[in-house]
Amino acid sequence: MEIIATVTLATVYEVVHYVPVGFALVLAFVLRMAQLEKNPRYWCLPVIFYQHV
Repeated sequence: MEIIATVTLATVYEVVHYVPVGFALVLAFVLRMAQLEKNPRYWCLPVIFYQHV
């Protein structure tokens, strides 16, 4: 799971760097994942994404 998260972060960073809309979609997806998984860990990801923008 950690490896997937790392790869996702790298991929998302590239997408966000060029496509702001992609960031919004990923953000919505991550928030949805957090709701489904009920896992607090997911909530820190949007913060990480925001800091990279």
